[in-house]
Amino acid sequence: MEEPDIALVDLVLEPWREVIGEDWTAYRNHVVRMLHFCLAISPCGVVERQKLEIAGCFHDIGLWTHQTLDYLEPSVPPARAYLAEKGLDDWGDEVALMITEHHKLRPFKDERYPLVELFRKGDLVDFS
Repeated sequence: MEEPDIALVDLVLEPWREVIGEDWTAYRNHVVRMLHFCLAISPCGVVERQKLEIAGCFHDIGLWTHQTLDYLEPSVPPARAYLAEKGLDDWGDEVALMITEHHKLRPFKDERYPLVELFRKGDLVDFS
């Protein structure tokens, strides 16, 4: 079974440690578990894994940045900023969809973005 890049997860999440506060370890562990589930459901190439890992790091970040339970949309700008900083702007729409659609109860059906449904399933498995 493929493994997520835990070093990338830690690198992306570390700057958010103070913002996330006492929930940092639990959130990091949730991200790692969710990524393991994604990769168990469907093996991915390096680029696909990186997209999942980055989306995973930011998918719930709005809980802390905006202190709200309506956190999906507020989680997108930090993800886009990270992607822009790394020169990965072209991943922005797909990563944003992974974040905004991951709580949907029904499957996400857009063949252009197969990772969105995989991400939704991975989060659902960990959450449930």
